[in-house]
Amino acid sequence: MLKEIQRKITHLIGLVIPILYHYADNKRFIVVGLIFVAWLFLCLEIFRYVVPDFSSSFLKFLSPILRSHEKRGKVLGSTYFVLSSLLSVILFPQKIAVTCITFLGLGDLFAAIIGKKWGRIRILSGKSLEGSLACFVTCFVVSILVIKIKPIVGLFGAVAATAFELIPIGIDDNLTVPLMSGFVMWTVIEWAPL
Repeated sequence: MLKEIQRKITHLIGLVIPILYHYADNKRFIVVGLIFVAWLFLCLEIFRYVVPDFSSSFLKFLSPILRSHEKRGKVLGSTYFVLSSLLSVILFPQKIAVTCITFLGLGDLFAAIIGKKWGRIRILSGKSLEGSLACFVTCFVVSILVIKIKPIVGLFGAVAATAFELIPIGIDDNLTVPLMSGFVMWTVIEWAPL
């Protein structure tokens, strides 16, 4: 449980992105900043592959919070988080981008913590019904009470975020949760305006 909480601290840190973007007057500033951070993370990934000494030091330092596939050289979840945040800011209107990045930061966090601590009913890939419900409720409540999007948009977005957090499709959920929930919310707004 402690390892999972340590791992999810990156999600809490990642909430800086939607908070800054929500209050930003200049979208370009946020995009440029995210491009720079994404470039740094991609350089880190390349160094892990091509510089053995760097890779072993990196593993020694971060091993306690890395997932087994990340230790074997797969792309870090935090890299996917930054890339999906950048794509969300570029692709979606501001309110949707803020919402879908927040879904990743908080929904995935609560799914993991509640699922690990109180999850009893296993549904897919070892994930629990309780964790998935925590993800859905967190995303839905945050979308309508904090970000203040329309409830129907928040509902569809929360369902999409929960589904992509739960279903193992072979792509890291740090990439799929914000992009797919953002796409669903954008579609609801564009094609079924209320």
